[in-house]
Amino acid sequence: MNQKVLTPKSAFLLCWFAYTLAYFGRVNISVAIPVMEKTLGWSNTQLGLIGSSFFWIYAIGQLINGSIGDHVSPRKFVFIGLFFSALLNLAFGSLTLLPIMIVIWGINGYFQSMLWGPIVRTLSDHIHPRRNNIVAVGMAASMTVGYLMAWGLSGKIVSLLGWRWAFWTPSVILALYAFLWLIKVKSDKFHNAVHPTKSKQSLLKITWNDGLWLIMIASIAQGVVKEGINLWGPMLLMKTHGLDLSSTVAYSILIPAIGFSGAILAGLLNKKLNHREKPTILIMLIASGITVMAFHIFGAGSAISGTLFLSLTVALLNGANSILMTIIPLNYVKYKRVSSVAGLLDFSAYVGAGLSGIFTGIIADKFGISTVAFLWIAFLILGSLALLGNMFFKRIAAHKKNQPQMH
Repeated sequence: MNQKVLTPKSAFLLCWFAYTLAYFGRVNISVAIPVMEKTLGWSNTQLGLIGSSFFWIYAIGQLINGSIGDHVSPRKFVFIGLFFSALLNLAFGSLTLLPIMIVIWGINGYFQSMLWGPIVRTLSDHIHPRRNNIVAVGMAASMTVGYLMAWGLSGKIVSLLGWRWAFWTPSVILALYAFLWLIKVKSDKFHNAVHPTKSKQSLLKITWNDGLWLIMIASIAQGVVKEGINLWGPMLLMKTHGLDLSSTVAYSILIPAIGFSGAILAGLLNKKLNHREKPTILIMLIASGITVMAFHIFGAGSAISGTLFLSLTVALLNGANSILMTIIPLNYVKYKRVSSVAGLLDFSAYVGAGLSGIFTGIIADKFGISTVAFLWIAFLILGSLALLGNMFFKRIAAHKKNQPQMH
């Protein structure tokens, strides 16, 4: 065997650590913001502009870089994303001028968006499709570990050394790993040519002909709810139960910790359903709608019950997300569009997250924070209907394909 070619296990581990460590260079801002507010005297609105710049540019970058990732070397593309994210973290931690920091953090979002699509493409090049379930669960774990590591380590670093080190430390870690990636991934050749391929088709054609636009709607819907809970969950618990900040943080940390179980559940359910991904996602979306309603009805009873129902909702949506962002794109290896589809669906999820911030804030101001549950349920219904539409669309297409041609 050519020694430059990675084994499936090595490829997975390299991809897993690349995406886990990437979170250290993007979620760190959440922990640094409270200290930056006190140290620099900035308002929440000013600090919010920094986060928003990352968020929207990251979403746009996913759309661009996902497509580019199918045409260039994943080895070099991921290296560039990691290395420049390291440089931008270093620069951000060295500045105090708000307009420049907004721009710097937004550019960081662009380079971070260079990672997911090429990483999924790398996985598809090295790992047999029958392992897709395990790959999806494993990569979902990388996101959870990334969040917990970024919050935990960044919090410790900020308390000991100050907010600037929350950016300087990840810059060193990301730069070192970028070079490790470049050294270890010596070739873009894959371990096993196990994938039957068809001629490459345009992303626009695949999106329309394959009903992928309906899956994009489902991705938007789960993004609205999942990221809505991540953003507003602590405030929901605080307002509903009158908790202080330290108690709110203690309860809130359970949400991502429990949330990872959803990826495992999705993997088991998908296997039980004979690897039919769309029915699996549909069940997870419907179940999450039930837990959101349970939160609205029973969540006010105690902080524990409120946290439990929010955690279960995030767990179910994490399960749906793991399939949407990993297994669905891996199915497009036959068209050589894995990175493009991964970027497209990740873009859709982040559009949903952006919509969540807007709609949730409006509804909370007009009707009260507890009523946002109805917004989330509405989007989950929309996502479920979109998935059903895709399944119906595919069935009609298959029926037409099997119809005898009239002459």
